[in-house]
Amino acid sequence: MEVGTLVQCLNTLEALLMLVLLLLPRVGRYFLLGFITIILLPSEIRSAAWIDEPRQICGGVIGRPCPEGYFCAYPRPSYPDAQGICREKTSKALIEYGDVFGMSGDAQTAIGYYSQAYTMAAETGDPYAMVALADRYLRLRYEQPAMDSYAKAISFASRSINEDPGRGQRYAFGMKALQDAVSYYNSTIQMLPASPATREWFKSQVLEANNLLASQTSPPLQPPPQRQPQPGMPTPVPDPSGMPPGIFCPPETVWLGGNCVPILPFPGLPPAK
Repeated sequence: MEVGTLVQCLNTLEALLMLVLLLLPRVGRYFLLGFITIILLPSEIRSAAWIDEPRQICGGVIGRPCPEGYFCAYPRPSYPDAQGICREKTSKALIEYGDVFGMSGDAQTAIGYYSQAYTMAAETGDPYAMVALADRYLRLRYEQPAMDSYAKAISFASRSINEDPGRGQRYAFGMKALQDAVSYYNSTIQMLPASPATREWFKSQVLEANNLLASQTSPPLQPPPQRQPQPGMPTPVPDPSGMPPGIFCPPETVWLGGNCVPILPFPGLPPAK
């Protein structure tokens, strides 16, 4: 477009705007001027003005941004110029929003949100988010990120236990998180598709967690007396979980600390469908 034509268009637009302002009543003028002012404000000022709104709208035709520490969650399926809702940028919210894409078959977008959640959970030392991420990654056949997430969960919980010898709130949090990580593996993770090497890796992590729990909840188990094998009878093979030979836990229980304890449901996010 030529400069002369552009100037002419701007002059025409200015004349029309002045005519509208003259014809509108006083309240209408103030409303129109306010709307134009908001549209022309920088995005930083607009974000600060809307930060107190609990569930503000984002996106849309004007590309309304979210405040600092929030992200725009769009409905699925989405479309151009769609409006979304600003959600606080937490690891739980990012995992839940990633699940929306994972369930609709958009694995790459889901992984993007899971990666952001992993970064936040690693910064805050959140073992529950890490266990939930291990579940999600395995469902999408991303085995290495799943192992990294579960290792972080065990590490965060173990650190809370070891760094609180007085057995205060931090110790209780670590014990609960470690128990839930083991229970969630027994009830869900071990049933997900994975390669044999990955399955063995998860078993080794759970065995270490079980040993730590057993050392904290009760004195070490005394090995049963060794019996001489009868002629023609095979030698019993010790169970790597520490369970003495001849003891079997009933369904929905797991061997922990020298006893069969119920498997508790994972209190974090529900598994993705």
